[in-house]
Amino acid sequence: MLRVRKYNMESPLIDKDLVVVNITDVHSDVKKLISALEYASNVGANIITIPGDLFDSVDNSHNREIVDTLKKEKDMPIYISNGNHDLVNFKGKGLFAKAEENRNLKYYESLDENANIHVFLSNEEIFYVDGIEVTGFDPGYSWYDKNKESSELFKVLLDKYVIHFNKSNKFRIMLLHSCNGLIQNNKLAYSLENFNLILSGHNHSGITPEFIQELSKSNRGFAGPYNKWLMAGSYGYWTKENTSVILSNGLTKMGESHGSKLTTNLVNKLLKSDIEVIKLTNGKAHDLKLVSKSVQK
Repeated sequence: MLRVRKYNMESPLIDKDLVVVNITDVHSDVKKLISALEYASNVGANIITIPGDLFDSVDNSHNREIVDTLKKEKDMPIYISNGNHDLVNFKGKGLFAKAEENRNLKYYESLDENANIHVFLSNEEIFYVDGIEVTGFDPGYSWYDKNKESSELFKVLLDKYVIHFNKSNKFRIMLLHSCNGLIQNNKLAYSLENFNLILSGHNHSGITPEFIQELSKSNRGFAGPYNKWLMAGSYGYWTKENTSVILSNGLTKMGESHGSKLTTNLVNKLLKSDIEVIKLTNGKAHDLKLVSKSVQK
């Protein structure tokens, strides 16, 4: 089952109506990726964004199928940024898994051969499509692993990143796999003057059922990455001044590296796959609204 969250995003910087479909945390699940891409095609998406964890690990046995599936989308502009899983190998599984950084770019480089697929291989890249700008920010694997997603270090790394981007008269989207350094106490800690929409994932909804999400006033999740328990701001959307953040629940709640096959299959059956459909339109002021949630068979 595929759950779709639909948003309307207005800004005076948007020149024409566009539909963005955001697909995060694929974790090398080919069937779920195909389902999401089919939906994107059916709703007439202009752009597909994948902000991290397209792959569950560098050596996952399904990675070639993931690449071949995306390469079939020859007309759709697709933008992909790094997540913490995309450039690592794992020894063991679940709580006992040990990640080792492996910056093997062979799958990314293969995707980047397609004219319509753009992989952010560095933080300085910027792509232009239909009057908007798309960028990708990767804080580096050590921020995830050794520094446990420190909000203080994130601000230092982010400040170094944003100096590459001058103020623009175009609507600018940033792909950022984890916004845990940006969302603090269930609030967007600060506005980024030169970035209008930030698309994130990583937290897998805190492994929290939808009915509990509806009751939570702080978007609190049960369990998050790097042993974060009952963390506020595990999913949702926020706006501060002219910056908005959408934190996706993710297409896959648990990948092969997260636990045993029995556990991952159970969690992925209980918790639906999520994607976002964001309609960009011209408006007098910056505004983001969740319009609806629906489940597709």
